[in-house]
Amino acid sequence: MQRPICPPPCAATFYNLRPPPRGCRRGPEAVCKVFPKVVAFPESGRILGRHLVAAACLGISPAVVAFLPFLARERFAANNWQTTVITAAIPVMQLFSIFWNHYYVRVGMGRYLLAIALLHSFPIGLIGAVRGVEATMVLWVLTAFGNAGIPPLMGDLLRSCYAPLVRGRVFGVVSTAGMLSTLTTGLVVGALSDRHPDAFRVYLPGLALIHLIGLLLVWRISRELLFRERMRPAPQRDSAWWEPLRQMARTLKEDRRFAAYEVAFMSYGVGWMICTALLPALATDRLRLSYSEYSLATIVIFQVVMLLLLAPVGHLTDRIGAMRVAQLSFAWLTVYPLGLLWTRGFDGLAFFSLLYAIGMVGVNLTWTLGPIVLAPDPSRTSHYLAIHTTMVGVRGLFAQGLAMALYVLTGSFVVPLLAASAGFLWAATRIRGLVTGAPTTRPT
Repeated sequence: MQRPICPPPCAATFYNLRPPPRGCRRGPEAVCKVFPKVVAFPESGRILGRHLVAAACLGISPAVVAFLPFLARERFAANNWQTTVITAAIPVMQLFSIFWNHYYVRVGMGRYLLAIALLHSFPIGLIGAVRGVEATMVLWVLTAFGNAGIPPLMGDLLRSCYAPLVRGRVFGVVSTAGMLSTLTTGLVVGALSDRHPDAFRVYLPGLALIHLIGLLLVWRISRELLFRERMRPAPQRDSAWWEPLRQMARTLKEDRRFAAYEVAFMSYGVGWMICTALLPALATDRLRLSYSEYSLATIVIFQVVMLLLLAPVGHLTDRIGAMRVAQLSFAWLTVYPLGLLWTRGFDGLAFFSLLYAIGMVGVNLTWTLGPIVLAPDPSRTSHYLAIHTTMVGVRGLFAQGLAMALYVLTGSFVVPLLAASAGFLWAATRIRGLVTGAPTTRPT
């Protein structure tokens, strides 16, 4: 006798994880053969395949973010403050993430992805045609603005297409694809730049095209029934432009756990931005690294460690909770700024980049999963992620400028890097209340 065919997976079935009818062809035993413990329906398996390729295409962006400040100093002789503008652009422009989310819930996926393509992908390619640092800075700020629209979208994909109990593992698998791409991109751009200083005029347009392919795959995922039936907040089309800020303030006031989470990540973020702002100056002024050495020490080694540890830490996050993993990661990172003070060459920077990557595995996981866990219901996930991303911009307004000012005024890396280490330590202390408080997971 033929087994019954299941009805389409509606949002209620997916989020509540109700078992399929007896004998149904759809269910845990019929999921994607490659990742049988990661997806809950055949639709999730099909989506995951596209999601992996999209993540690989979009993974070129972090490599460009990490490499461009060094390129600007070496190729265009960018000074300390011009370098600070470039390194600060990505975090500062995250201020607009809350407005991107406001736009996201009001337009179709096609229009939203087109906006990201015009404001993020295309400027990356256009940098290959510039002749000076000023034009590079303008295009990079535009790129950073478009980048702020990606987190609400990717968080919605993770929440909408995969069951709550496996999101940590899905995030780990998808992030692995992105990191392989970032690693490969870092190796390629470093080697090409050593061979010819103007190689960026070729590889940046190529990377922009790959990024566009990733956005096209995201659009294809958005046509899946599982994504189209997701829970979404009803848009208020006549609301004022400042309404997202008012909603953000109200959320932080009413949700004390989420506010405490943001305080901890604010402290961590200040420490991270200090290190990020000073690293290009450290690599050029003191360490005198080549393009390949900088790429290997700051991009490749970092991504290799992340690749090796991401899946195990993803399982650990599912077991002990995102907040405890964040606490352990923040405490571990206190060593990194102290290591930058000690290092005098490529070997030292590579070693402390390895230690840094170990701590950042947990941070990267909990950075995304934290708002998903803390959101009171699935329809609020993109809102919580947008707030979380916007707070990156808040600290970006002052942290990197402060780091460079302390370096210029004192003529030393000591004071700002000690401040960075203190920021990591304070973050580990502040998030402790979330570990010992309410449950670490929430069925969203």
